[in-house]
Amino acid sequence: MQRSVSHGKTVQSAFLIIIMIIMTQVGYLDLINSPRTGNDSFDDDSSVMETGGSGSSFAYSNDKLSAGGYHTCAILDNGDLKCWGWDQNGQLGDGGSYTNTDAPSSTAIDLGTGRTAVAVSSAAYHTCAILDNGDVKCWGRDNHGQLGDGGTNIDTNAPSSTAIALGTGRTAVAVHAGFSHTCAILDNGDMKCWGRDNYGQ
Repeated sequence: MQRSVSHGKTVQSAFLIIIMIIMTQVGYLDLINSPRTGNDSFDDDSSVMETGGSGSSFAYSNDKLSAGGYHTCAILDNGDLKCWGWDQNGQLGDGGSYTNTDAPSSTAIDLGTGRTAVAVSSAAYHTCAILDNGDVKCWGRDNHGQLGDGGTNIDTNAPSSTAIALGTGRTAVAVHAGFSHTCAILDNGDMKCWGRDNYGQ
């Protein structure tokens, strides 16, 4: 009898551990453990946390860390953004001398006065971030227009002072930097992409 009870507890413990691992992999634990302040609420129809403010905005809990092809970026708990690794095309965003680093800088990326990051995506040669006001800024390689700045396809080693034009009154709720193109989901559910289109991307 003693052995049967012990075996039952072992099976129950193993089952709970497996459930927790699954919940961690799908980001559920991050979501329920996210700090809730003000009028934050969970949307019944989605797996994201809706945060109050002007219009609808969403903070995706799995976009705080992004490992690109040759560099890594992380959003800190205060909203600062730091990147490290290869910097041949300015993808670290530090405004420096295109110098590779093996550790985060002591200073955060300059996203603009008072601005912080809520989501980041790093590709092989460029990086994009959604700011706390829903703006999107990208930096790094721009040989195919993947920075979305409407410019002259010139690499930049720091975020632009102006955000990407997503449309009048539009903000971003998700961004992803591909190899040579970038896509964003807007606050109204539309999706826009820019950059290389040799395969219809």
